[in-house]
Amino acid sequence: MPPWDSLVPHNLNAVWSTQQTDSGIGIKIDPRGRKAFASHDLEVSHTRRGYLLALGLTATAAYARQQPLPMMPPASGVYDAGLFTPVESLSVLSVSEYTTLSHPFFPGVSARIKKTEFCDPTVSSYTGYIDISEAKHLFFYFFESRSNPDKDDVIFWTNGGPGCSSALGLFMELGPCRVANSTTATYHPESWNSNANVFFIDQPVNVGFSYSEYGEHVDTTEEAAEDIAAFIVLFFENFPAFKGRALHMAGESYGGRYIPLFSAAIYDQNAALVEAGITPINLTSAIIGNGYTDQLGMMLSYYDVTCTSASLPPIISISSCVRMKKALPRCEKALKAHCADSYDSMNCEAAWNFCSSEIISPFDATGINAYDLSKQCTGAVKDTLCYPETKFVFRFSV
Repeated sequence: MPPWDSLVPHNLNAVWSTQQTDSGIGIKIDPRGRKAFASHDLEVSHTRRGYLLALGLTATAAYARQQPLPMMPPASGVYDAGLFTPVESLSVLSVSEYTTLSHPFFPGVSARIKKTEFCDPTVSSYTGYIDISEAKHLFFYFFESRSNPDKDDVIFWTNGGPGCSSALGLFMELGPCRVANSTTATYHPESWNSNANVFFIDQPVNVGFSYSEYGEHVDTTEEAAEDIAAFIVLFFENFPAFKGRALHMAGESYGGRYIPLFSAAIYDQNAALVEAGITPINLTSAIIGNGYTDQLGMMLSYYDVTCTSASLPPIISISSCVRMKKALPRCEKALKAHCADSYDSMNCEAAWNFCSSEIISPFDATGINAYDLSKQCTGAVKDTLCYPETKFVFRFSV
């Protein structure tokens, strides 16, 4: 059986999420919507987040069969240091034109980067694309540290989904500015770039401002991990001041799947770098916020969150909670048998439909904000994911 995320159609604009609330604290059950956020096509649509959860339940069965991540040796098999001239410094980058980054160790990968006056006027910021095999193009933002950009660590951030643009993390969570309306952003004093240099990336291809050509797409997280690992080396080699700097891979929600595999790809790739005489990446930590890791456990936790005082007082009726509790063991048994321990597409779908109806639908019917159970959604979920500010993010990003 293939890895479980290869079962997700490549054009699935899947769930995305945020924990941003008025108080800065959100309680999230997990993915609340589905998004279509293609380059210049900022449309949010909604579907039952359970589709992704159901697919995710095949992870347990697939995990044991997965092989170690392949390293990415150079296509030529040879690395000639004399063929490489680094850009050397970010200060030489143009505001009006892209500078191309390349390295002979990764002949199929390059990047375009330029300086951008954007979001945080107190630091230098940059935008660009990672170009993979001339057909896949991953968009990224890069903000230098407000403290000591020449010495501070580097953080690589990705939002979840799969299919969520990191513009959400940039403008509503940890980035250097907050969007006030569709044309204005305000300074965010608690941004992570207060003490670190931070990347935000739209990945995989066809998410956010990332795009592809000739029908290219990414089917698995392992494939996406290879692209990210190659780019990190490409950037650090072209700007030697970052060599040896501590790197922290970070993400949320579906980042529970992304970040372990991205980190593993970087770690495994280091062996090939050392053999080629290239400085290995100083991968220091993997940071996962509210990670999407235990799909089955998350499904069953709906009862705890909505019918007990695990977070807030119960939010659905006693009769609904009684019915939900009766359904829990049946749901768990069916999902384990047909989606996790082994995978049968028809039976797994039937199990999922039952569990969705009995366990998830009662919460959906309340209209309560899935990221902050203390309040109702503001606006239709399909349009705002309960936060009208998301519309500002989309418009401001363009």
